[in-house]
Parts: sequence; C-alpha cells; structure tokens
Amino acid sequence: PELASVAKSNFHTLGIGERIEVVVGDGLSWLESYKGDLDLVYIDPARRDARNLKVSAIEDCEPNFLDTSDLVREKTNHYLLKMSPGLDIDRALEQVSGVHEVHVVSVVDECRELLFSGDWSRQAEPEIVCVNLSPSKSAKRFCFRRSEERKLSSQCSVPKAFLYEPNASIMKAGAFKTLTKQFGLPMLHPRTRIYTSDTLLEDFPGRIFQVEGGCPINEKASKNLFPEGRANVLSRNSGLTSEELKRKLKLADGGDIYAIGVSLQDSSRRVFRCARLD
Repeated sequence: PELASVAKSNFHTLGIGERIEVVVGDGLSWLESYKGDLDLVYIDPARRDARNLKVSAIEDCEPNFLDTSDLVREKTNHYLLKMSPGLDIDRALEQVSGVHEVHVVSVVDECRELLFSGDWSRQAEPEIVCVNLSPSKSAKRFCFRRSEERKLSSQCSVPKAFLYEPNASIMKAGAFKTLTKQFGLPMLHPRTRIYTSDTLLEDFPGRIFQVEGGCPINEKASKNLFPEGRANVLSRNSGLTSEELKRKLKLADGGDIYAIGVSLQDSSRRVFRCARLD
C-alpha cells in the first residue's frame, strides 16, 4: 500500500494521474477478473528467489511467465516481458511463444534489460534489436535475425589501422557475423570479437580505437610499447583476464592509452597500443 500510494502521488505530480488507475493487490488476480480486452500487458517479474539471490531463468522468476502466459493471451494480443540481461536469449525463445521482437538494451555500454515483445497473431521469426543508450550520444541501434547469423561464415583479417569492439547489446545478442556483413569489417579471430579496418568507420555501434603499435604479450616487449607504464587494459580472447594481462605486462591503471590483448587468426597472441576515438 505504501509503494502504491507513492506511485499514485508521483503520477499526479507528473500530470498523468487522471489516466492511471493504481490497484493494491495481486496483479494476476486483477488480470483474471478483468472483463474486456487490453491493448498490452507488461510483465516485470521479480528476479530474486526465496533466499533473495538473483535469478535469470524465466521459470525461476515470480511470477513465472511460462505458467501465466495463457491468462495473458486471454486478455490481449500484445505483451511486453522484461527479463534479466543474464537470460539466455535462444533458450527463452524456445520457451516463450508469440515473440516478434527481442530488445537487448544497454545503458552506457552495460547490458541492463532484455525485453520480449509479443504478438500472438504473428508467426514469423523474431527480430533481435540491439540498442545502446548514452546521455552524450544518440542511441545506437542494430537489428538482425538469428537465422541470418547462423548462415554466415566468419571472416578474419590481420590487424589494421583501426580496431572496433561491439557495444554490450550486440555482444549479448551474439550478432558477430552479421556485424561483419553489414559493416564490411573482418574480425581478428572468430572468438576475439574485435574487428579491424584500414579506413575509419565512425558510425560503428561500439568503441573505436586507433592502433599505434603492437607486440607479443610479454613484459620486455611491452616496456617499449608502453613507456609510461600505465594504460587502460582490455583482454579479448588472449588467454588472460584483463587483470591478469595488466599484471603480466606490469602496467598501472589510467591515462588515455589502451592496451588491448587479443588472439589473432593464426592463434598468436599480441597486445596493441591504442588511442580511443569514439
């Protein structure tokens, strides 16, 4: 009741209170007793279990949408299901029917939500929409379908003048080969998830780096590459975590330079000195 009262007060403060009815009680019971059709049902289940530990699987959330979807379907053709960013998208699509869009939402390159937009009347393969929101930049949007991704083959290249790392939404959705096709960017290695080009692509949906040099991953070689003794360290499929790579190269945190450790298509491992451009 207290939270409902606060919400009702906030709605009026925002000038929309007359259009919103606040109900205190069990939402599923309300939905079951509601007479008539609804335009949309929004489901935001609790993502913690009885021990207050975080969960992500649909069947572990409360309410369990797999158990309540028939009730939702009786009341509306459209639903929006909000789930944890830790949820396996492909597994969820096997479990949930009626999904026509999956929105993978990141804020400042941190994946925050998965939204499953449902339309019971549609049977087509759902589109996966990757969106990265930032207060200082326009939203980056990238769309694909899983069947397209599976048909494509990986394309790799030696490192060139620029390196690109996809934003968190694309990484979560797994649109790696589709990204290569749409932007014409090969990867350094199929599992490295870093792309490269000789010419700058400013509209890439992620971080962009300009390569200033490179060397094998060892302390002796890196001393010449990073004479300042500090860098922002990233490890992508280099066999080490970012923290382990930082210790191996004996680099301190900070500065404007990035040390990016990667595996290349020939399976060699190198670290690159880069300046971030985006």
